[in-house]
Amino acid sequence: MADITDHRPPLTITGTLASWADRLRDKSRSTVECYLRDIRFVADTMASTLGRQAVPQDLMDLGTHDLAALVACWRDAPSTCRRRLVSIRRYGLMLANTCGMTGPLLHAGFPRIDVRTEGPVLEADLLALAAPTGNRMDWTVLRDDAILTLVMERGLTTGELNLIDCRHLTGPLLLVRNPSGKARFVELSAKAAEGIDAYRSRCPYPVASEGALWLNTLGGRMSPRSLQLMIRRRRALAHLSPGVVAGSFRRHRIRSLAASGMPPDRIARQMGIGAGTVLVHLAAG
Repeated sequence: MADITDHRPPLTITGTLASWADRLRDKSRSTVECYLRDIRFVADTMASTLGRQAVPQDLMDLGTHDLAALVACWRDAPSTCRRRLVSIRRYGLMLANTCGMTGPLLHAGFPRIDVRTEGPVLEADLLALAAPTGNRMDWTVLRDDAILTLVMERGLTTGELNLIDCRHLTGPLLLVRNPSGKARFVELSAKAAEGIDAYRSRCPYPVASEGALWLNTLGGRMSPRSLQLMIRRRRALAHLSPGVVAGSFRRHRIRSLAASGMPPDRIARQMGIGAGTVLVHLAAG
């Protein structure tokens, strides 16, 4: 009787993540990137303990105490740690549903991580982060200056900035879309328009009418992650605390509009969010 051997290649983290990404088409690109990056990070963390490359079953074998140990060794913001746990849970459910895999992860108790509500960031800190560096020879600096001017004035998110194309610029108006597809127009100040023009005039790549507005050093579209890292670099240069993030500008914008007497429903339309979200931001302040 012939020996029957299963010649299918073993499951790998890389292979399953590609399959998972294909099943997450209803999620925004930035959300999918976060999920995939979280699992790669966890796999790399486990590899240092296992002494070999982690495989999907290693993650499925994580139990309650293993998850607590993982969290204990992370030195990141609570919100980041909590998001990683969400990614692990959803990844495990995907492996169970599509590959028939089982393990302690499916019934493990996940550590509770409380994310404290951030209070207002000082306007002076936001202005320091968005202040032009004075280097008008480096096109990437001009790009970052223009981006931060928009973020400061209009509270745009990295997910919204990432989706802006050149064709979305029409004179003093900019069409902004959020990752879910909802669109709105925002008016550009003279400073913001001048900053964009200065960046485009220096950019070594063709900033085509149909292409992305914000380009990376390879000429491709800047991702939400690269925009976040840019803000992190500028924050370090300005010697600001880690609490000054992209979302700080958005919260500041919402509170400023409310202080001017604008009602929540109008603020929501300006920011491209729901009125309930506006109230959450105002309550946190």
